[in-house]
Amino acid sequence: MPILHSVQISTLKSIKILALFIAVAAFMSSCCKSQKEILTSTTWNPSKFVVMGTDYASASCVKDNEWTFTTGGKVINVPMGVACSAGEKSDTTISSLSEDAKTLTYLYNKPPTPPILLTLTVTELTATNLKASTMSPVPVTVELTAKK
Repeated sequence: MPILHSVQISTLKSIKILALFIAVAAFMSSCCKSQKEILTSTTWNPSKFVVMGTDYASASCVKDNEWTFTTGGKVINVPMGVACSAGEKSDTTISSLSEDAKTLTYLYNKPPTPPILLTLTVTELTATNLKASTMSPVPVTVELTAKK
């Protein structure tokens, strides 16, 4: 019996070590995404989109939109449930995140406004939040929350 007991204890220790290894590997794979991977691996909802003092994200037709950043340098804005205007449809524009993840470039292209290339300073980019702002050429603050 002592040998069998020793084998059981050894097996239990091996199982615990394996479980610990799997837990650490799962943690490492989720915590070690690059900023670009975080940006492009989720769909975002605007929680704040302030342009020249007006928060457009407070409108129900904007706050339900879904933004998706692609690895190819585009951002796709998909209107969901509530439409801001008849016939509103998805739009795609250019976007890029700098290598150091401190600058987000975004082409704001909503007629009748002429296209404006915004260079936003990123103040937060996590798996759940993106916050960025600029003062030039117009004051803009963007806050996005990862879709759950």
